[in-house]
Amino acid sequence: MTMSLPTLPPLPGLPDLDAQVRSIPSASFDIDRVKGVVEALIVPYLKPTHVTEVRQNRSTGAPFILEYDEQFSATALERAKAAPRRVGLTFTHSDSMPDRMGYGVELRDSTAEGGAVMTWQLYRDTLDRSVELLTTTHDGMSLTFRTLRPQFGTEQPGQLVTREAVHLFSVAATDDPQYTDTRVIALRERAAILEAEQQRTQQRADQYVEGLLLLRTYGRELSPAQVDYLAEHGHPAPTS
Repeated sequence: MTMSLPTLPPLPGLPDLDAQVRSIPSASFDIDRVKGVVEALIVPYLKPTHVTEVRQNRSTGAPFILEYDEQFSATALERAKAAPRRVGLTFTHSDSMPDRMGYGVELRDSTAEGGAVMTWQLYRDTLDRSVELLTTTHDGMSLTFRTLRPQFGTEQPGQLVTREAVHLFSVAATDDPQYTDTRVIALRERAAILEAEQQRTQQRADQYVEGLLLLRTYGRELSPAQVDYLAEHGHPAPTS
């Protein structure tokens, strides 16, 4: 049911009325207090939660309360998965630089966690403060996003709304959570992430070398850059 609030004044200076916020309390932590990265389950998939929002009537500007149930599908965050660095970890939705805790490294689906897991690199100059906040008062994760499908404003009172596509702006550490069943999974050393990235890079390099050697075996002419690449990896051109 939609309830009008005629006694409230118009809402002045509202930024971006179709930007929505969902907060998720943290259930547990596994913290390694070193310079590292933080992982969190930022949203569960297909798990409804009740939402109460203050909206504005687009014709009159009068505020009203809208209540409905909401869940996120596994396709909802595809845009953010393609560009995780755009999704920062912030302190209570503040956009100021001192309140930015880190930048996105990866966003992936987790079958074990039942939703989307985000990884951030924490900034070194504010690492101690960030770890303290994440392990004490601000142990919830809160999303700021714009819904793309279904379109903002199409939600109906009492409806179950499935977010199929959203544009994720940021995730904040908050002390006022709303969404349930997600948590910070780990805060771990950056060296482990770099080692894994180096291993993947080496695997790709080895596969490329194998492909070039196969071409050479079949008498295919390689470009100068490919010849140099093989030489750098221990396979100089045979001398006649």
